[in-house]
Amino acid sequence: MTRIFIIPFLLISCIYMSVAAQTPANRILPGAFQTNEYFRLLKGKKVGLFANHTSFINHTHLVDTLQKSGIDVVKIFAPEHGFRGIAKGEHRGI
Repeated sequence: MTRIFIIPFLLISCIYMSVAAQTPANRILPGAFQTNEYFRLLKGKKVGLFANHTSFINHTHLVDTLQKSGIDVVKIFAPEHGFRGIAKGEHRGI
């Protein structure tokens, strides 16, 4: 009789744990959705970025988002075609 009780209890516990693991509080979010956590740490500092043409927060490029937020972007490291993907070969500057 004890075994019959333990098996359903374990099954219900496993189902509960898998559902609980999917709640919004436990979801892993990319940094693009957590800017309030780290933008304050970048204010007043000189910032360098590794970025390419896919570096977006919502529909705005990361570089533009940082600059609009008052963050001092001083250097961008990007692939051959630039951080916006439109440069021909080597491109320097923002």
